[in-house]
Amino acid sequence: MIKRFFAIKVFSDTSDDKLIELMPTRQVENKLRALQDDLRDFKSASKNFRATIMDFAVPAARHAGNDGDEDCDDFADRALRARKKQWVAAQVYGAVRFIPPTSNAVERLFSKARHVLSLHRHNMLPIRLEMLMLL
Repeated sequence: MIKRFFAIKVFSDTSDDKLIELMPTRQVENKLRALQDDLRDFKSASKNFRATIMDFAVPAARHAGNDGDEDCDDFADRALRARKKQWVAAQVYGAVRFIPPTSNAVERLFSKARHVLSLHRHNMLPIRLEMLMLL
């Protein structure tokens, strides 16, 4: 955030009195610059420290009590895995909890589909076509 302040400070309007009241003084700006330099030094020191420690890092065991039997899963792992598979399988129709049965009006539309989709629809009144499609 300090970095961003110094980046946009150049573009700020110094003729606006309300903005000048909110801007930090020269003394505070100097402290912010010093803090920014200290933060940069701290980040580089922490990166160097992490790089040094990684040489001595011991790979963590998967399970402390595991005898090397990777195929043996406990009951909870199997149950959670099965539950996840069920949930993923149920995502086929994610937006609906169940698929409702087809209504009689839709069945009627399917039975009249040859009229709706053919040139016979030109012989129908628009209200009749709307009734077939929407009721």
